[in-house]
Amino acid sequence: MKSNLENFLVTSPELEQLGFIKEGKNVLSPSDITSILNGRRTSLLTLQHIDGGSFRIERMQAKISLFQDADNHISLRIHPVYYNPRYPDLLQDELAHLLLDRDEVSLLIHDHEHGYADRIFEFDFETREFLSYFPGQVEVPKAINAELLTAQQQKDFKSGKMITLSDGTHIQHRASETVGVIADRSKLIFSYVREDKAVHLLLEGIGTFPWKHLHQQPHETTGFNRAMNQLLQDKPIEVVNPSEARGR
Repeated sequence: MKSNLENFLVTSPELEQLGFIKEGKNVLSPSDITSILNGRRTSLLTLQHIDGGSFRIERMQAKISLFQDADNHISLRIHPVYYNPRYPDLLQDELAHLLLDRDEVSLLIHDHEHGYADRIFEFDFETREFLSYFPGQVEVPKAINAELLTAQQQKDFKSGKMITLSDGTHIQHRASETVGVIADRSKLIFSYVREDKAVHLLLEGIGTFPWKHLHQQPHETTGFNRAMNQLLQDKPIEVVNPSEARGR
């Protein structure tokens, strides 16, 4: 049975007008569809025939996402490319420049003095836009490459901080990425528990860190290969804790 979001992707008049539904089928790439269904933005797309009521744009570059409110009403969001980035009110200029200069991938901002909850900020270099979200909105995997994440690793991942697996793989959540993370491996296997069921996702085409010392390395680690072999044999992935992973 299709979810509300899946139905929206093949029935939305807005998506059809933009050219993303043809003959009742969504023609976005599988990776973009996966991103949308997981609450993220697509890659940079060419949008056509945008009707804003008082204006009309024939063609523009933008990313899109879907927002579903508490009443399950779904709306399409368009994220255009900005000529000049707009600085968020909650982010001081010197902190904003840490993101603009690629000194930081993301920043966790605490501002309890003014009654604001913790918020993570990123800068999307493709749309030239700052974006923010709450740590509680981040879905944390139970394991990566068949290695269980510790409680501290789960907390760090949710807070937008880099985590390191026992084999030295570096991973960081990044909402502006199509697959939702960056890493120094181009492929990873994420394992989640959803509705009491194990769900395993192969992430491909993962973006890398902006720093030379964390360039991407071959993805075929012991943990990845073991998890992939079990997936190909249609077997449950046997997850292990970090100390066991180091011994394999």
